[in-house]
Amino acid sequence: MKLLATYFSRHKGHENKELAVTAARARSLHAALLAARTLVDKHPDRQKAALEVRDEAIEQLRKRLRATLGELDMNLKGIPRNRPLSA
Repeated sequence: MKLLATYFSRHKGHENKELAVTAARARSLHAALLAARTLVDKHPDRQKAALEVRDEAIEQLRKRLRATLGELDMNLKGIPRNRPLSA
């Protein structure tokens, strides 16, 4: 982003204000990225906690999917898999 900001500062004709492709926007995004990186670096415990929450949610989803597949398998026994569905 920093390089883009420099580039657009030197080549104003290449900016596209309608699409927000400008040196100012690149500087703003660069500052936001730096702030986000700093926040992550200062709070590794928060990142770890968020990953644990995500991993637990994924495990719960897997369990629910396995249960659903098991239930479908039980309920569909005896129905040929390649038989066309009738209306």
